[in-house]
Amino acid sequence: MTLTFLLLINLALAQSGCFLYSDSPFYCSDLSIEEAETECFFYDDCVLEESFFLEESCNDKQLFTECKVVFCKDTCTEQLLSQCEAGPVPAGEEELWCVKGGCCQFEDYCQYKTSEGLCEIEATNNDFQDFSFTESPEEECLESCLQPQVIETDIIENISNINENITKIEDDSSNKVFFWLFLLMFAIIVIMIIHHFYHFQYFKKNFWNKVKHLFTKKKEIIKTKEELKWYSPNFSNPLLRKEIKSMKQKREHKIKQRNREDYLAAVGLIPKKITKDEFSKLRQVVSAHQRKNKYHPEPKKEYFHNLEQVVEKIKEREENFRERLTHPKKFKEKKDVDELIARLRKIAK
Repeated sequence: MTLTFLLLINLALAQSGCFLYSDSPFYCSDLSIEEAETECFFYDDCVLEESFFLEESCNDKQLFTECKVVFCKDTCTEQLLSQCEAGPVPAGEEELWCVKGGCCQFEDYCQYKTSEGLCEIEATNNDFQDFSFTESPEEECLESCLQPQVIETDIIENISNINENITKIEDDSSNKVFFWLFLLMFAIIVIMIIHHFYHFQYFKKNFWNKVKHLFTKKKEIIKTKEELKWYSPNFSNPLLRKEIKSMKQKREHKIKQRNREDYLAAVGLIPKKITKDEFSKLRQVVSAHQRKNKYHPEPKKEYFHNLEQVVEKIKEREENFRERLTHPKKFKEKKDVDELIARLRKIAK
């Protein structure tokens, strides 16, 4: 009984694999071949050979690093590494990043944040990579943030007094500049009027055509994309239809949940997620390419290359044989010349 049970488990595992299509709600999940085919069917750009790896489990974190569950910085929850935009929280700093509040500072920004993770998100949203976060109560943080503002107000008052003195000195020169600018604008307007009347006849001919062309409505061609009817043996089975229906409901539920999170992040009720940078996208492309080369290698071309060399040698022999039949004298003369050169070399020795 135990042997048969183990054999059944091995057969079930042999027909399953890791599904890695990022837009699917079943991303980083172990699915059977039938489930992977039906899930990949819902997406136009889903390629089963690139998104499904047979006889491999997503629990293998060394092979599928993107399926590793980490504590994420931007959400302070456990997520997949590929879906964690800001990266994982360093080990042992979960309270500092997600629980303990402090003073967040970068450039002119100074405000109290409830966690270091929110401070990093605020800095990245304002296109700043460097920031400082010091653990402190909210009152101390606000007091420290107000101190540089007082200094700045004094500097602004001094600068305004200097500017007033400069403006008094430059009033006379600005009046002269304004007079010359007025003359220049007047000359440009006169030149434009002359140019307009010079080309009035040409303008008169094409004016109404241009007006008609602007106000004529272009016929909008709406291309109706007909939905293709797909016929699959999976839909003829009632059990598979129930599974497909449940997978559809799960997928729609997860899509609605994702849209709801995006809306709440846009309103400001939850922290915004950081968009993926180019390096993370490049890392995913490289890992997918490595897995594709491992599980779907290109065929070797050594045998075809050797066959081409044999064909080329046969063609050369056929050409030499034809030339001997068509021009026997040339080959005889060439042979005599080669023998003469060989004799001369022997004499020279």
